[in-house]
Amino acid sequence: MKYLFIICSALFMLSCKKEAVIDQTLKPASPITQNELVLTKEQLKSIELSTVKMEKKQVSGTLQLNGKVDVDPDSKVSISSALGGHVKSVRVLPGKSVKKGDVIVIIEDNQFIEIQQDYLTTQAQLLSAAPNYNRQKELNISKSTSDKLMQQAETEYKSLLAVKNGLEEKLRLLNINPSKLSAGKIQRSISIVAPFSGIVSHVNVNKGKYVAPSDELVELINPQGLILKIKVFEKDLPKIAIGQNVTVFTNGNEDTKFNAKIVTKGNSILEDGSTEVIAKVVNLNSELVNGLYINALIDLENIDAFTLPEDAVVSFEGKNYVFEQIASGKFRMTEVQTGTTNGGWVSIQNHSSLINKSIVGKGAYALLMALKNKTEE
Repeated sequence: MKYLFIICSALFMLSCKKEAVIDQTLKPASPITQNELVLTKEQLKSIELSTVKMEKKQVSGTLQLNGKVDVDPDSKVSISSALGGHVKSVRVLPGKSVKKGDVIVIIEDNQFIEIQQDYLTTQAQLLSAAPNYNRQKELNISKSTSDKLMQQAETEYKSLLAVKNGLEEKLRLLNINPSKLSAGKIQRSISIVAPFSGIVSHVNVNKGKYVAPSDELVELINPQGLILKIKVFEKDLPKIAIGQNVTVFTNGNEDTKFNAKIVTKGNSILEDGSTEVIAKVVNLNSELVNGLYINALIDLENIDAFTLPEDAVVSFEGKNYVFEQIASGKFRMTEVQTGTTNGGWVSIQNHSSLINKSIVGKGAYALLMALKNKTEE
């Protein structure tokens, strides 16, 4: 047991000594600036390091973006009543699917009765006004009656006809069929029906509430009008084209994919450097609802780009960097904006200042650790 303790102690001391040597190896010999460091020949020997230059390659890949489900304005309808009245019944709830013609809200008011009465009264008056007008026309042709009497009959007939036609249109707005209206079938309530098959998104009334013609009773969404508002940053906007295919999935179900197609590109950049791209959903699914956040994958075609090997790009605190060799043993860290990654190569967006420069490939991560140690001292 004594010998086992001695062996474990020796191994522990050897491990600590090795870590101290490695830590000393990674410490820069001469701190210069926050993004530069110089290593001695001995330190360089301890790091397996190689340099490369940017290469122009054709790259393809996938651009992952975020967005939100919305509805085409033409497919979002605010339903109201043609005339004011009191809500007698509400037949729907938010999220409910309805078919075209389904009753949504029932409203009642005395003016509905008055309109029906006026229509039936006008229709009855026309039964005598029309024959009188025709008779006066025939008599006027033979000069058996004066022009004045004929004109009075014509005015009465056409005025009643105009009133009747106007009341018919009002009845149709109230979903009352004029041809089925009779003195024994006057109704005091009207039914507000769904103009198309869709989903109820908002219900803004309750039983007993008085509503005016300008009040929105219910908002109805046509699922065929679902669109995606995808957020694209300025650096990625040139990669986007109208007609590109988009694969969509939600955070809650990454295995279920939906298809969409880009229909418009944003023409203005917001303060955060982004713009909105609109995509139209191709295969509808009940999982996509208005306001839902989604992930969008856009397949990019082969494009010419300046690239570096993946191991040349290192990440630190959410940003990407490369190390340029500016002299023997002297390196400068530069921030880069990366694009798509394909076949072990990553495209560099801000490549102009790095063309023909010697960039550290293998060993870039060791330089990052060394620079990080320098800044912490």
